[in-house]
Amino acid sequence: MSRWSRREFLRNAAVLGASTALLSRLERSANAVTSPRPRMLVQFHLGGGIDAILTTNPKIKSEVGPTIDVPYAEGAIKTYGSTRVGPLFDVLGPYVPKMAIVNGVIGATVAHKTGNIQTLHMRRVCPSNGVGLVGTIGALRGLDAPLDDIRFIGGGVMSPPTEILSTGRSLRVQSTQVDPAHGLLDRLADLAKSDERRPIVLRALADELRHCGADNSCMPMEAAHALLEKMPHEALPPLTKILDDSTLEPLNRSFYARIARQLEGVVRDLLHVLTHRLAPATFVSIGHFDTHSANLVGQTERMKVFAPIFRYFLDELHRRRTADGVLLADQVGIIMCSELERFPVLNQFDGKDHLPEFPVILMGPGIRPGQYGETDHNMVGTPISLSSGHASSRPSDSVPTLDDIGTTALHWFGIEDARSLGYLGRRLDFLLG
Repeated sequence: MSRWSRREFLRNAAVLGASTALLSRLERSANAVTSPRPRMLVQFHLGGGIDAILTTNPKIKSEVGPTIDVPYAEGAIKTYGSTRVGPLFDVLGPYVPKMAIVNGVIGATVAHKTGNIQTLHMRRVCPSNGVGLVGTIGALRGLDAPLDDIRFIGGGVMSPPTEILSTGRSLRVQSTQVDPAHGLLDRLADLAKSDERRPIVLRALADELRHCGADNSCMPMEAAHALLEKMPHEALPPLTKILDDSTLEPLNRSFYARIARQLEGVVRDLLHVLTHRLAPATFVSIGHFDTHSANLVGQTERMKVFAPIFRYFLDELHRRRTADGVLLADQVGIIMCSELERFPVLNQFDGKDHLPEFPVILMGPGIRPGQYGETDHNMVGTPISLSSGHASSRPSDSVPTLDDIGTTALHWFGIEDARSLGYLGRRLDFLLG
């Protein structure tokens, strides 16, 4: 039996180490290929704060303290697979088994403006002028798209302020000014068909963006060129009326019907963006969930507007395909949350004030559906296992945070070095199937 010299030993050890590292990289590469990942992200921001006990985290009276508001009978709670949802999520029933619901996620504020910035970034400590999660994923995913991201921003305190949404290839649209009959993307499609593209069409593009309430100040000329080149020449399909106005209370019917038409226009445009892969990431801000008075009535009316339109969006993801023949449902990842939640105890106006915890919903390829996160009898988040997502008493486990969601989202999209991007949370392995 021959003995290796020191030089031979070091040389062979180096070869073995390099081979092991190579095999490890190949194994990770193979796993990356077989593990499904979304191509595009859509982040829905439900501004103001949805009420978890009515939607994602229902309780019966015996499960909570005597002061906690449970305004429905036990029979109103619906079970889909292993997931229980409240009465306001019933219309989304067919898609509940596809959702990963994380209840009790810790934010860092009860102020809308601060919370809006944090949920745009999906982390609690973030720069006020950062590009956000959609900007980060949009810039790094490297799709052959003319833009990094598109953002439909609502008006008022319930939406992220537009001055923080700065990125070189970002299209920002004021969603309250979307004309459902002839929206921004319709105009861009018309411009793309023009025979006089340079430079007349580019000047027209700037005019149209300003006219539609979009901010094009951050879009360089080459991005504008690329956007027009990628815009399909066919017109967008006519907007289908999704919401049945008769389900709304007569007193507020005109107000909510107007919001519904704006939201329908945004969803129509969003589906067009996804189908033609105009951007790998999209942010949609929807306000009006702040219910400091008459919480049950207000949350019910608002969800009557949002849920049917969101279900239509999910239906279309399972019907439409991109040019390569792949269903949108197999390539679109969804993250949905508010910037805070409703406090579980009614105030003197039968409303609910702010709570710095909230549910987060994720859907799409590579996400493990289920109901995760635990809350106590006061609806306050309690520690969970990072591997199972359920109650844990180990010292290493804790309540999930917004930072954890942001870090996990980056890993979901194949961006492994989250810390270098300022995302310091833990990866929630129970979410990644």
